[in-house]
Amino acid sequence: MPPLPDGGVEPYTLRPATVEDVPHIHALYARLCRKSLVYAEATEANWRYYITSWDEPVVRSQAPERSGLAYRMHMVVDQAGHVCGFASTASRRRTNKYAIFDLELYPGVNWQAAMPSLLRAFRDIGRRLQPMSPDAPPFSELVLALGCSHPAYEVLDEKLHAESEKVYAWYVRVPDVPGFVRHIAPVLEQRLGGSILSGHTGELRLQLYRSGLRLRFERGELAAVEPWAAAEFEDDAELGCPPLLFLQLLFGYRSISDLVETYPDVWVKDAPTTLVLDTLFPKQRSIVWGMGYT
Repeated sequence: MPPLPDGGVEPYTLRPATVEDVPHIHALYARLCRKSLVYAEATEANWRYYITSWDEPVVRSQAPERSGLAYRMHMVVDQAGHVCGFASTASRRRTNKYAIFDLELYPGVNWQAAMPSLLRAFRDIGRRLQPMSPDAPPFSELVLALGCSHPAYEVLDEKLHAESEKVYAWYVRVPDVPGFVRHIAPVLEQRLGGSILSGHTGELRLQLYRSGLRLRFERGELAAVEPWAAAEFEDDAELGCPPLLFLQLLFGYRSISDLVETYPDVWVKDAPTTLVLDTLFPKQRSIVWGMGYT
């Protein structure tokens, strides 16, 4: 981790969040959500809970590492004390690792200039935090659990020897897929309108094996979403996909190419169909903030 030069002053520091910071956190979190296809909705009351719960008598009577609260909110401030961003971090440490779950900066803040200071600040918090058990190994790693892509990753110096792990997926189920597709019709039409398929007219027949779906587009508008079943022994579908795998495409977790390469029972009829699917259901980043208490 890069040291602060001798005689230098940190350009950015962390301080505990207060109730007065809630509007900042709410606005910064809204920016984070706009960059995520799937996200958890949060109100200002949620943020007040995560801040003020640390002042509850039952919490103050416990050692911080023993508290049932999962997160601590911090504000990123510059040398003048102006709020530049926020971070949520783990409230306790079970292993040698200390985790950062959210980090968002306001537009205009230079991530490359801020990250060395923030890494040192996170390291200092990790060093002060007592482990959950006396036999836990000493603190030695920071974990930036910020999803599959994040500005912080892009500016990390290769000398830090950062390692990456694949992100996990959410267990998502949709009881009424045709109804959900109708619900998101404005988004699908917007994606078509902003693509090289603007004004697209045609049908998309999806064979989901246990069921099926037909999407009919007229001049770029989703005119119909209907349950559909392929005729027996007929090759009249544009896509074949198990129903639960289709949800990975629907929610942007995997692209159609990812699914075809991984699963032998996923197939696409031709290149034009692939183009339509990529336009309607692009692979996108999703990071869901866990609104948990423990």
